[in-house]
Amino acid sequence: MAADPDPDALEWLLLLTFPNGGSTAIARLLLTAPGTVALNHRVEGQWLVPAMSAAGDRWNPDTALDYGEIRTRWIEAAHQAAASWPDRRLPLVIEKSPPNMCRYRAIVAMLAGMKINIVVLTRDPFATCASWHMRAGRERVASNWGWAGLPPTDEDSYFRALGEIWMRRARYLESARADAAHWMRYEDFVDWPTETIAGLGQKIPRLAAVRQDALLAVKDYPPQTLRNMNPEQIAILSERHIDAISSALAQDPGLVARFGYGVSPTS
Repeated sequence: MAADPDPDALEWLLLLTFPNGGSTAIARLLLTAPGTVALNHRVEGQWLVPAMSAAGDRWNPDTALDYGEIRTRWIEAAHQAAASWPDRRLPLVIEKSPPNMCRYRAIVAMLAGMKINIVVLTRDPFATCASWHMRAGRERVASNWGWAGLPPTDEDSYFRALGEIWMRRARYLESARADAAHWMRYEDFVDWPTETIAGLGQKIPRLAAVRQDALLAVKDYPPQTLRNMNPEQIAILSERHIDAISSALAQDPGLVARFGYGVSPTS
């Protein structure tokens, strides 16, 4: 009987990404590469540990977590996911819980002894905020994430608050870029998948074999190949909504620009 694989031989891809940043589709596409696994169907290990995914806590970088327990559960889940492989190859584990961005250094320390690849994925702020509004809404954002400043009192301040949340998370991602093996934008991935996958594969060779024509089932959309959802997301925003989001982005236009975006929507 073959011995269990050494857990310290696992390789990890920590995809640091906005929620609703296109990461579900992209992660499922990456999982078409041979030798890759996810910890669960959501590709988010946060849901394996209730304390890690608790509403109101998961986006707090100061939340006290038992990283020994998280390490154990994640390693067990990775081995279970790879258990059916006949050659017992050790997998590349793809993990994309969005709150990882606010505690990624603790997670890297938790996975000490293993190979860790950090990849930062960003998405246009207007499309991202529109998706937050459509998928979460004011009440769920307030209860699950909290507001960056004072709670919004009207529609304008609500959309400005979404922009402020994007900015706060962009600062986390900018900090992580210093430690990342790779940074990519959702827009580049969906518009130029061949080139983007090739660039990612240069950093993480196993991902060079991603099947970019795979049909992906994401949220309530029918299975389809990867495509740019930004235009239809941004189309739900009114001019006032856009102005409110822009007012938040304009607080630090340099940060927005460093990710390749502007404080106004681009066509």
